Amino acid sequence: MTDSRRTSARQLPSGMTYDADGRICWTYVQDIRKHPMTLYILEEMMIGAGLAFAIIAVFNGYFLFALQIFLAAGGLLAVVGLIGWLIWSFMCKGKYTMTFAMNDEQIVRTSPPGVTGGRDGNLYITRYKNVRRLRSVPEHDMVGVMGPWSFHQIYADPEQFQFVLDYMTARCDKASIER
Repeated sequence: MTDSRRTSARQLPSGMTYDADGRICWTYVQDIRKHPMTLYILEEMMIGAGLAFAIIAVFNGYFLFALQIFLAAGGLLAVVGLIGWLIWSFMCKGKYTMTFAMNDEQIVRTSPPGVTGGRDGNLYITRYKNVRRLRSVPEHDMVGVMGPWSFHQIYADPEQFQFVLDYMTARCDKASIER
């Protein structure tokens, strides 16, 4: 490890380290009952499925039936989604753990296996050159990262938050910054 890396490592906030590739890494544990973003996303997907069924009915010429399908299927799927979220949050004891690794080109978020059905977990990569907007939401420990076709959420503990925001802001040349 070079002297400059050792010096930088001392300046990292608590809970952050360098990995073997020189990326800054940390883990964030979210209390999903206090910050139910997973529930919002699940509910949007369920209502979207109801809307898809309704659109199919509209194209078949059943306008009133399409409204009934949307209300019934969207409502039923939303209730099923809520029950599923409650079961899932109980099974994971209300905690959702994410790991992050960032370098000068990108930030990578890894979610635990099984969150959205994936056996090996989920990988979200945000390349700084594609970021168009950064939104700071410190009350939720979140930096919203928007690109032309993506929206990712980067989380950091309160003592790490400003460091992560400043690091990303310095590397997202094309991004507008909302604080």
